[in-house]
Amino acid sequence: MSTAIPAAFTAGASAAFQSLEGYASLGLIDKANGPQFRPEQQLSETESWGALEPTRTDIVKRDISVGFTAQEFKRPVLELVSGRSLADVKADAVTKELSWTEPVSPDTIHYRVIFLFVDGAGAREKWLLRIMPRANVSEVGQQQWNAEQVASWPITVKATVDDKLGYSMRNVLCGPGVADLVVPMGFTIATAPPANAGAVDDKKVA
Repeated sequence: MSTAIPAAFTAGASAAFQSLEGYASLGLIDKANGPQFRPEQQLSETESWGALEPTRTDIVKRDISVGFTAQEFKRPVLELVSGRSLADVKADAVTKELSWTEPVSPDTIHYRVIFLFVDGAGAREKWLLRIMPRANVSEVGQQQWNAEQVASWPITVKATVDDKLGYSMRNVLCGPGVADLVVPMGFTIATAPPANAGAVDDKKVA
């Protein structure tokens, strides 16, 4: 949770994607079970005498969860499914054996999660990012051991509001291929600041 979320993910006229410092990859994700974003909305409806449909509808809750299946036994994946940090786990000096226990009294751990999707290449490359600044694991599915498929981990994470940032999910569309899509999508382009904005003429400074 201490890793900062970039204010922007691309830079320069080329809209080059910037590296995500401080974030660890979860590794390979099952092709048939890639990230599935599920918004869930809870309504409160008021029924009135004589009315054939609700006379008032209020949205009382809106959650977003993401399910995916991790295929690699990487430490970040094992921490998600174990519900604990494995920072203190070290391999045996001789055998390199690893061992850790499941928590007896599990606690809710929050993570910063960034999902990335890339489309196109070169000048047409577009990145779609969905950022959860304060996510927690809401479900871990069963792992099957058999000869027909890899021992993978079905994981579901739920977005919750980060009080400092003020949101639970942030969407970003970026990359060089976005430039020609912004206006057709219905958006406007901000005016670039003057090239000399913030410059000071030292000859006029007393």
